[in-house]
Amino acid sequence: VLEQCDDYDDDVVLAVAHNEMPRLVLALRGLLKDHTHDENGRCQSCGYHKTERGYELRTWPCPVVTSVHSYVQDATRFYDYLGEPDPIYA
Repeated sequence: VLEQCDDYDDDVVLAVAHNEMPRLVLALRGLLKDHTHDENGRCQSCGYHKTERGYELRTWPCPVVTSVHSYVQDATRFYDYLGEPDPIYA
């Protein structure tokens, strides 16, 4: 929505954030809920991956949970990953 605007009025930004943030939080919670561990400490969503012992279920926390946690802890890391400057500090 905001990409279509040339001038970001604070009220518009606030209205978009008010509508979109709950949806983003629900999506993130759903993603993390899908990637919970079973009784053996294995991720229930990642499935099998190849190891030196053959194919095994991924241990928890899986790469998805680890990535989400690291991006939440250090949001600027995400912009480094994208190769773009952090828009807050640009």
